[in-house]
Amino acid sequence: SRLLTSLSYLVQSLWWLVRHRREYDVIHCHQSYAPATIGILAKLLLRKPVLVKISTADEFSERRELGRLPLTTLRWHLLRRVDRFVAVNPLATREFAAMGILLSRITHVPNGVPLYAEVAFDHSVKQAAKARLGLRWRQIVLFVGRLSSEKNLSTLIEAWPQVLRQHPEAHLCLVGDGGTFRSVEPELRHQVKAAGLDGCVHFIGRVADVQDYLLAADIFVLPSRTEGMSNALLEAMAAGVAVVATRIPGNAALIRDADEGMLVERADADGLAAAINRLLHSPEEAKRMAQAARRRVEERFTIERVGEAYRALYHELVE
Repeated sequence: SRLLTSLSYLVQSLWWLVRHRREYDVIHCHQSYAPATIGILAKLLLRKPVLVKISTADEFSERRELGRLPLTTLRWHLLRRVDRFVAVNPLATREFAAMGILLSRITHVPNGVPLYAEVAFDHSVKQAAKARLGLRWRQIVLFVGRLSSEKNLSTLIEAWPQVLRQHPEAHLCLVGDGGTFRSVEPELRHQVKAAGLDGCVHFIGRVADVQDYLLAADIFVLPSRTEGMSNALLEAMAAGVAVVATRIPGNAALIRDADEGMLVERADADGLAAAINRLLHSPEEAKRMAQAARRRVEERFTIERVGEAYRALYHELVE
């Protein structure tokens, strides 16, 4: 059962931390659910500093989800013993500060990604990636991620006929699957079939490495209703793909509208279609935005920069 699974995870993880206590100095927990509970219990036993990364905000925020879990009051009491929280965007900071966590105990560290050696705005790179994938389509719009409800892909599919009216050669590739959590893959497949879009909307499924799909794409689209900080979006920016995304805190923290990409309102199919059409119609503008997005990742969001930030934070906690 789910309860027994949770208890088993808690006991085994806590026992591992106790047995290996001489091998580490800091307990770094991702999300404020079970991992944080285990980390705090280990802190009480072992007097080790605990860091908790807050990775979601807004509609599916950790604050909201904690309120739906059993023993909410006890969980919040335990979380007050965390030495430092890391928030990936300003909204996550505000949400936890509103629950009484001191701002001095919340540090902003974004997600980070490796930089691709090649970039999609290089025409020869794009053509080579298409050849490796066996894709002959002239214009490719790409989504990468789980086919889950928060990604709001139904709005993207709703917008697609408007894209086809101006760009009949465009193809939409959805890389990823629904998984087991909030999956809407069956509904999306039905929506595509009912709209007669089978020939130009492609369910690629889960792939081991998305690099060639990113390098082959003309536009990357992220229509999510909510994001903490999307690694998929960061990877697209690092790969030099022009980006269209929704105007939500996690995306706005990465993209300055009309500089590194285009931001549209949530659930606005017309706005989404207009932004995609604009960039497909103007490859030079798309290239300029893609180059600016790549520079932004180089300046702020490389995995090396993020690693240095965490290392400094670990040293501070140990000292």
